[in-house]
Amino acid sequence: MQGLFYALPEGASPQDKVVLVLERDGVVAGLVDAVRDHPEPGAVAVGLFLLAPWARGRGLGRALAESLLARAGAVSLVTASVPAGWRSGEGFLERLGFSLGAVVPVRSTVGDRRAGPREGGVRRAELRVG
Repeated sequence: MQGLFYALPEGASPQDKVVLVLERDGVVAGLVDAVRDHPEPGAVAVGLFLLAPWARGRGLGRALAESLLARAGAVSLVTASVPAGWRSGEGFLERLGFSLGAVVPVRSTVGDRRAGPREGGVRRAELRVG
């Protein structure tokens, strides 16, 4: 979990890292980690966006996404990814206005860890803002 706070894509600065935790009635309901100005100035790259299963379908995911955008400042592009074939994740991004791209195979290493044997590809997603 500590790596979540320190993991950055190449060329990103630690002050560009954003980690938001969503709490509901004192219980963690979700979290999002993102990097501002990546992969380009004015962009936000979402690395992880998770909601507890009990928190889904209640508007909390949308609220968390809107909170991220509000804290990110002037944003022209938001990038994310979703496991290929995970319809609820793909649908969530589409409802937020993201365009989903083709499936991209997972590399053998993902950040500072090795990809699992059953990890399939991911779909890249983009949201142009304004």
